[in-house]
Amino acid sequence: MSTRLFLSPAMIVLFALCLLGPSFFAPPAYACSCTMPPDAQTALMQADAVFSGKVLGAREVIDWREFRPFSKPIRKQLEVTLEVHSAWKGVSTSQVQVVTDLSEASCGFEFQAGQSYLVYSSFGENNELGTHLCTRTAALAGAGEDLLALGQGSPPDQQVDLLGRQRLWSYGLPAAVLAVGLAAAVIASRSHAKRGRP
Repeated sequence: MSTRLFLSPAMIVLFALCLLGPSFFAPPAYACSCTMPPDAQTALMQADAVFSGKVLGAREVIDWREFRPFSKPIRKQLEVTLEVHSAWKGVSTSQVQVVTDLSEASCGFEFQAGQSYLVYSSFGENNELGTHLCTRTAALAGAGEDLLALGQGSPPDQQVDLLGRQRLWSYGLPAAVLAVGLAAAVIASRSHAKRGRP
């Protein structure tokens, strides 16, 4: 005796939506398209901060401004911490953080750990410095023309440890919360044991 699988039209439509739904709800993907950037002096005037520095570290962060229900995961960005060598505008600290899109298709700039860059950046909606492929940001080794046009920069006059602060938030805070939780559990256990004694 054979059994036949019956699928109603509604079940077929629902199954098709499950398979094809992500492609309907996902935002369209676009390739990065840039116009010719301005010359170094004009780029300096237009930017909020211009500096050279070495990449100390980078981490992925979430850009919550891109949240849309029933869509692909929120766009990720790269938060890059750099040790500042010289600054021409907008930077006075020894370390600075900039964000860029994680994908080059979204015009994200690809920073490499340990490499030095000349960075043109501007403040975004979250009051953070950001840069992208369409700026004059470039590896320091290939930015000779810009460095000549910009002249001598200024060294930072304020020492900060943004990378250390970032590590403290990433590891120190969870460890502190865990320690407080364990201490509370031990105190509660001892208190319960005392109440249980005759």
